[in-house]
Amino acid sequence: MMREYFARNDLSAALGLAVASLVATTSNAQTETTNSGQAEVIEEISVTGMRSSLRQSLAIKQEATGVVDAVVAEDIGKFPDANVAESLQRIPGIYLSRDGSSNEGNRISIRGLGPSFAVTTINGAPVHTTSSDNIGSSTRDFNYDVFPSELFGAVRVYKTPMAELTEGGIGGVVDLATPRPHDQDGQVIRYAVSAPHNDSSEETSPRGSFLYSNTWGNFGALIGLAHSEAVNTRSGFQTTGSFNRSALGENEKDPGAFGFKLDLDNPDANFNGLTRDQIDNAFMPRFYRTFATKNERERTALVNSFQFKNDKLDVSLDTLLADISDKRDEYTFGAAIRNSGTTVGTGIVPIDPIIDEHNNLHGVFGNVPIFAESVVNDSETEFQSFNLRAEYLPTDTVTLRGQITSSSSDAELTRWRMGSETREGVEMLMDHRGNGLYPNLVILNGDITNPQFYTRADRDFSLRNEEDDDDMAKFEIAWDYGVRDWLGTLKSGVSFAESSKYSSRTNGNSVFDDQLLPNGLTWNTMTTEQRLAVMDSELRIDPFAKGAGENFPKGWANWTRDTIENFFQPERATRMSPRDFGATFQAQEDVASVYLQTDLRGDVYNRELRINVGLRYSETDVSIDNFLLVDGEFESNSSEDSYDNLMPSVSLAYDVYNDVVLRASYGKTITRSALTDIAGGLVIPNVFEPQANSGNPGLLPMEADQYDLTAEWYFAEGALVSVGLFQKDLSDTTISETVVVPWSSLGLPDSALGSNLQDVDGKVDPDLPITLSTKVNEGDVSFTGLEVAYQQNFTFLPGIWSNLGTQMSYTRVDTDGQNWTSRSGVDHEVWNVPKYGYAMTGFWEDEVFTARLSWTYKDRTAVETNNDPGRDLQRWRTGAGYLDASLSYHLTDWLEVRIDGTNLNDEKTYEYFPDPDGIYSGSRSRRDNFLENGRTITLGIRGSL
Repeated sequence: MMREYFARNDLSAALGLAVASLVATTSNAQTETTNSGQAEVIEEISVTGMRSSLRQSLAIKQEATGVVDAVVAEDIGKFPDANVAESLQRIPGIYLSRDGSSNEGNRISIRGLGPSFAVTTINGAPVHTTSSDNIGSSTRDFNYDVFPSELFGAVRVYKTPMAELTEGGIGGVVDLATPRPHDQDGQVIRYAVSAPHNDSSEETSPRGSFLYSNTWGNFGALIGLAHSEAVNTRSGFQTTGSFNRSALGENEKDPGAFGFKLDLDNPDANFNGLTRDQIDNAFMPRFYRTFATKNERERTALVNSFQFKNDKLDVSLDTLLADISDKRDEYTFGAAIRNSGTTVGTGIVPIDPIIDEHNNLHGVFGNVPIFAESVVNDSETEFQSFNLRAEYLPTDTVTLRGQITSSSSDAELTRWRMGSETREGVEMLMDHRGNGLYPNLVILNGDITNPQFYTRADRDFSLRNEEDDDDMAKFEIAWDYGVRDWLGTLKSGVSFAESSKYSSRTNGNSVFDDQLLPNGLTWNTMTTEQRLAVMDSELRIDPFAKGAGENFPKGWANWTRDTIENFFQPERATRMSPRDFGATFQAQEDVASVYLQTDLRGDVYNRELRINVGLRYSETDVSIDNFLLVDGEFESNSSEDSYDNLMPSVSLAYDVYNDVVLRASYGKTITRSALTDIAGGLVIPNVFEPQANSGNPGLLPMEADQYDLTAEWYFAEGALVSVGLFQKDLSDTTISETVVVPWSSLGLPDSALGSNLQDVDGKVDPDLPITLSTKVNEGDVSFTGLEVAYQQNFTFLPGIWSNLGTQMSYTRVDTDGQNWTSRSGVDHEVWNVPKYGYAMTGFWEDEVFTARLSWTYKDRTAVETNNDPGRDLQRWRTGAGYLDASLSYHLTDWLEVRIDGTNLNDEKTYEYFPDPDGIYSGSRSRRDNFLENGRTITLGIRGSL
């Protein structure tokens, strides 16, 4: 690219210099000059790795008629990031969610709408898959962490509707493209080997990939294999956030009380100069709970493609196989404040109480209920996809395209939980005033590493399955035509897609209780002392809570993974147990679609105008097989429903000036409700809450009218400034409709609820009020947003500074319609996708060396958008920023040395409960949880052979 841009476009230089001053670092290198002292003019600049990738992405965006963003590999098998989802977070309007176990990016949200509002396709065919803790949720989310990024060549994000795109994504459509041999003719051999090190787990794990591709004339073959392992630990402190006042502890009409009770009449009670009312009306959290988890992840994937391609015919068979497994050990310990009104009878005794400026109660307390939990979670997802596609040109103006795709995802999550409690007589210091992250938690009259410190043991063993099958057949005919000076392409297509989901849950407690164990006893015949005797006195996660002080517990008695798996053997019992019929269903959706679309381009006032107009019609047949509760017994149930949707779309792109594009679009699209909301039976989502959910087979899809207006200025090669406005008006959104019913009316066993809702004999009061929720189509929500992006290579700068570049984006989304009303009648705004976020990347690149520094930030979000239920407890996750960096040195074509760092700023996760009406004091003093995530440094090599 000629340095003439500098002289020709002063504003280009001004923009570049302003940003260059932010991303440039000091250098001792000398700038080459001519004898006149002026910077030497370089006629050509080599476009290498990252610049090439960004330039290709920009070319896709500029040529599109609608709003499209892309991430493109600079070379086959050389995707720019370790995780596809983490690449997407730098696109305006896209936010990344991280898996709670591995801390790896796994789901995305687009333009103010959650993951279930985005449709993900692989090579143009819709797919569904889930992993880790999401298994069993039965949402329409797509988990990107199932696939390694090394096996993809490009990702495109379509933010505006088009008739030819699969319907279902009000947020957008994301298409993942696997590589094919004719993407780069000839032989290609690529490899990568690396070793990520996580400073939280202090573990180093292997990661590697290999790809071979070759073409022999018209024929080609490609095969790629990737494998990775990772160990991640997370430490933290949790309160699970509620506002507990002793004065409300015995008030059954207050659903926020959680049974919290103080024994102010106990002889050992000491008010410490405070009044009875002050102590009675001060707040304590639901829990003082430590949290320790270790997750071992292993992922293997294979991609291959066989392709025949000539001037008339292009046929390929593409296969993608993936397997991801997680082994997570989770340990918690703490004080169950919320159970003090039911488990210790008289309540907690204040011995040395202190009330801070936020009306929080700290100090030394007696008769504190203590608990410890050990949870073994194992999950695995097996995914496979087969795609046969063909494109044939019978004439110069007609193209025929056909595609047949079949994919399946089989996911399983086992959860083995063991719990221990001591209900009375424990004296404990609980003080959260000093350390802002970890409180002082000290047992003053016992040894928590001694198994016999505890007085009760319980268990909960469950198994979740979620299976997805997607089959699609599609045929399209495209005709290139001309009308005077206008060129156009008319497309007409039909598709048939069959998607099914099977979701089930099994509870193994009943069978386990009578299962013979290695000691010749059963759970029912063992004494509490015998159950506790097999606990271990050491915590098997090290390091744990490195930032905590001496008065934070670093170890306690627990059941190890080996003890749970090999002594208690819950898997045997769970697999022999009957399904939980209330949480089991099968749903199938058959969608027949037909579309007509035309693309036109021509000059208007000597400037090119591009038009895309289309109409898509889809007819959906839904069949549900689940179980209904009839007279206390579950009976099989089948139901069918159908609906159709007509979805017009129009997009315009006009080159209003040199390299300035103005886009406008309108479209109607849909998102189908979560299958668990449609087909789910009777489910208790949280065993410690008196709530139940039930599905609604009559739910219709949510509809949206979408509007976009964008201005883009491509002011230099590889450079862009863009500003976009968008609005999405959603109707028929799903909202909760609740009724209160007695526990006995649900017909569920008492074991379906947690110990805090049971008496000492494990029974639940038949008249216990239960909030029963279902979903209905009665909501209207609007999203209005702004997207700003800037990208440039600073080729106009002298010497080595010309190797600098940057990429920046900012997004803001405002919502209307997601508000909830507190008990006082005040409306409060909530949003479950960040209201704003931004991403900044600065890089320096020449033919041998590349350095990149990225910062991404997203605003706080509401974890739940419903008032739960009428408690005025709205849980939020704070805003978070992540600093990532990479350095690579290209020694030869076959050897490149790399070092990558993620979360270099060691960002932590915080959740809290704000003060909705000012009645609790201190808007951010009620923290829900805090987790340490850790940094990951990866050292590796890669290259071509």
